Parts: sequence; C-alpha cells; structure tokens
Amino acid sequence: MPEKMQKAVERMKRSFIPQWIRENRRRLLISSTIVLLLVLFSRPLFYTVTHFQAVDCGSFNGLFATNAEEAQQGTQCFLHAHQQCQAATLEVLYQGVDSGGRVTFRTANSIGNCTLSVIGYATRCIIPVCSFVPYVDNNCLTATQQEDGFHLGGCGKWPQDFIVPTKPR
Repeated sequence: MPEKMQKAVERMKRSFIPQWIRENRRRLLISSTIVLLLVLFSRPLFYTVTHFQAVDCGSFNGLFATNAEEAQQGTQCFLHAHQQCQAATLEVLYQGVDSGGRVTFRTANSIGNCTLSVIGYATRCIIPVCSFVPYVDNNCLTATQQEDGFHLGGCGKWPQDFIVPTKPR
C-alpha cells in the first residue's frame, strides 16, 4: 500500500502544474495579454503620465524664424519649463524640397529628474506608413539658447543639434 500511495503522490506532483494551467487558462490568457500590452505601450503610457498638462510653448518653422519675437518667447518658455522641471512641448516644422518633418521637443519631470527628449515624424514621404513611425525618438542631454537659435543637443545617436532659429533670415 505505501508503494501505491507513493506512486500516486508522484503522479499528482507531475500532473499538478498542467492541471493548474488547464484550470486557470482564462486567467493566464488575460494576464499574458495585459503584460504584453503594458510592454508594447509602456513608453506612450509613461509619456502620458510625465507630460500630463504639458505647457504648449508654440510651433515654429525650422528653417528660419518667421516671427523672431514669437520664436524667442517660445524657446524661452521651453527653457524656463525645463529649468523648473515642468512638462512642456515645442513643435518645429522642417520643410525641404522633397521631404519634411514635424519634430516635437519635450521636457518633463520624469519621476525625480528632469528629462529632455525629441520625437520626429515625416510629413511628406512616399511610403504612407512613414508618417506614423518616428524617424527620431531620443532622450537629449542639453537645451541651450545660442546666437543662431535654440539648440537641443546630445540626442541619442543623432549626429547634430536640433536648432530652432530665433532670428529672421
């Protein structure tokens, strides 16, 4: 009898996990789906939380300042928000002959530290999906006002500063 009981206990040990999975497969499916969605959408969710009620510092032409005073006020608004560790955005439209991009500079209180970032989407492209996928989405290191305009630098592997001109051509 003890031998039969030992075999039964061994069988139960081996079959417990598959049995538990069968009994709880709906919970596992829901839990797995939630985890997958959190992984896929964690950055947008994090962005929404840290940029809640962000100050809109304006939208500008990236090639030249059409209104120098407005560009100066917008960049000062963004720098001031960053210095105060408040959420703010500054949008710049770069238009070339055959391509263009809408770039948004962002600053926010990222749970204990102030962050700078940039995200850019193509405005004109041959492939329709390219306007939905950012061509740049990086954290940045510096935001400075220089003689030729506002510079956002050290943005990931992006080779040069992003510049918002603050003087007319």
